[in-house]
Amino acid sequence: MDPLNAPLLERLRCPDTGQRLRPLSEQEMQTLRERVDAGQLRSLTGQPITQAPAHGLMRQDEQRIYPVGRFALLLSTDAIAWTQDH
Repeated sequence: MDPLNAPLLERLRCPDTGQRLRPLSEQEMQTLRERVDAGQLRSLTGQPITQAPAHGLMRQDEQRIYPVGRFALLLSTDAIAWTQDH
């Protein structure tokens, strides 16, 4: 089962702000993997991100990524802080 199917994406929202979410592009996923490997990313709770997720959902303001594995669990504590100045 694809955790990022279109009907589900239409309904998913950031649990904190209600903003829409979109799947990361292949380029964004590559950048995410590179930043994880370089130790540059942390969760919103300050924990280092040590493994890149299989997929990711970017919040509309592009400040947060929700990791997606087999399921799309949108937990604020698992969200990855993200900025464009990487």
